[in-house]
Amino acid sequence: MPNFNYYSLESANNSSEGENIRVVDKSCLENLGKFFKDEKIEFVLHFASVYRKSSKIDDLLEMFEVNINLGNKIIRAANSTNVKKIISANSLWQDIFTSSNHFYTLTKSIYEDCQKNENNRFSSCSLHLGDVYGSNDHREKLITFLLKNENEKKIYFDSDGEDLFFPIHINDVITQISKLLENHDEDNLHENKYLVNNVIKIKDFVTLFRKVRNKNFEPIFNMNKRNKPKYDFDFIDTIKENKYSSNLEMKIKELVL
Repeated sequence: MPNFNYYSLESANNSSEGENIRVVDKSCLENLGKFFKDEKIEFVLHFASVYRKSSKIDDLLEMFEVNINLGNKIIRAANSTNVKKIISANSLWQDIFTSSNHFYTLTKSIYEDCQKNENNRFSSCSLHLGDVYGSNDHREKLITFLLKNENEKKIYFDSDGEDLFFPIHINDVITQISKLLENHDEDNLHENKYLVNNVIKIKDFVTLFRKVRNKNFEPIFNMNKRNKPKYDFDFIDTIKENKYSSNLEMKIKELVL
């Protein structure tokens, strides 16, 4: 990353400071414009996001509060100060299905519409991320699940194996963020970038995982799965042509928890 001074909002996942990283208390959200002005903030990396599978009211409200309200606070503060660019993390889920009524996807799309409003005083970029992975990632994701269970005799999957998987290594995400920061003077008002290393069926990825890591578990897929997603293959064909650099086999072999 460029040699800037970074300010990181305190969260459950981040409470340690680095050489040029200062962790700030969440109370700054009460007057974010003042914080941006006082600290002379020029670029905002907005990666806070909440995904919940359930449709319970508390889960919906949490997604609304973080995915929309927090983002709009950032936009209003940026418009009232000298912020040059906002880079946000969005999801390929917004693009890869012919239709999606999942509340998470809707919240991400609503925020993105606000971010790319032509009246904003800053430029912006939405990173539409595939399935981000890397070592020491303990989120409930496919690769983490495989790493935790790779020495078992059998591994049971909710998927029937035919669903698509869109891995993107965290190092490639960081590389793209660095390029956006370094070349911000060349920006348009708003752009989307679709970040994915590969497009692969889950069953084929599991086969590759077993081969690369020399594991012998038997994958048991859920052949009774219903409500299968309807993919927009025309869009998926376009992102296949824009794959980023990491070698999938090499990165799988290097993974640790």
